[in-house]
Amino acid sequence: MSAREELREALTFIISNIVEGDNFSVDSQMEEDKIMLSVRAEKSELGKIIGRGGETATNIRKVLRAMGKKRGVFIRFTIDNKPM
Repeated sequence: MSAREELREALTFIISNIVEGDNFSVDSQMEEDKIMLSVRAEKSELGKIIGRGGETATNIRKVLRAMGKKRGVFIRFTIDNKPM
């Protein structure tokens, strides 16, 4: 399994444990040694993903970057606020 697939699955697992139901999507793109991960969710669920003061999003970003560093890739994590 590639690093991109592993990180996408890890992010999917994290988000599925934060939001209710499966009204979200995780997209990934690869550019050289960068993996860009993006989450889209229902507007009502975005607050849970972002967290108070952005703490949850920051912690998700830290976990993903640590996983990426172990695999030798840079991670960019974004939350897409466009409606699903």
